[in-house]
Amino acid sequence: MISDDIQKENERFERYKERVTNFSNNFEIGLFIYLLKKNLIIYILIFATAIASSYLYLRYTDPIYESDLIMQINKKDQAGQLLNVYSSFEDNTRLTSDVELLSSSFMLEKAINAMPIKIGYFSKGEILTSNRYKSSSFKIVDFAILDSTIMNKKIFISSDGNDKYILKNEAGTILNEEAFGIGDYISNKHFSCIFSVLNINSFVEELEINELYFVFNDIKTVAESVKNKIEVKIENTQAKTIRMGKKY
Repeated sequence: MISDDIQKENERFERYKERVTNFSNNFEIGLFIYLLKKNLIIYILIFATAIASSYLYLRYTDPIYESDLIMQINKKDQAGQLLNVYSSFEDNTRLTSDVELLSSSFMLEKAINAMPIKIGYFSKGEILTSNRYKSSSFKIVDFAILDSTIMNKKIFISSDGNDKYILKNEAGTILNEEAFGIGDYISNKHFSCIFSVLNINSFVEELEINELYFVFNDIKTVAESVKNKIEVKIENTQAKTIRMGKKY
């Protein structure tokens, strides 16, 4: 009799466990579906915003390039090698001197001065300003700086509506007295130059959409900017190598 009661109690307990388990499972699935339906629009908006943000970032952000260089310093002193008078300390001192020289403003200015970056070309849109280092549709050639205060200042190009162009500074002040055409010689109190267009169709089209401007770069300013971004250090003393790369 007692065993029958125990068996019934066990059966009731098992049925109770089964009902609780079923209820728990059904409740979790139902709750998930309910929340999903109720917030479906929010989830879609979050997903769409993430996709749109990724697209805008990739579309309107200029790519950043990095360069890394390892160079070997090869200075031969045959007499010193034969007599074995140079120590590893002296080799390391020589490499240190080379590192200081390569990272100096003097060497950077010489290197930058040899590059075609005396003038910077830019296209300013509603969202992004692009550096047109080698893709500019126009060029400023045979220029001479008459007033150094114009260095590192933005000089905007705009059309006068009659196939002629004018130059303005950032404040909107016109720099040249008369409008000029393609290939014309330009002269004002700040500089003189010849205005050249490489691709007339691209130039006219871009000028209608964006603001085009150029900058006479001061080599010392550019060198200091580069100096703050690169690091020159000894890579391997025995191999006499030096690494030049981005400063982290």
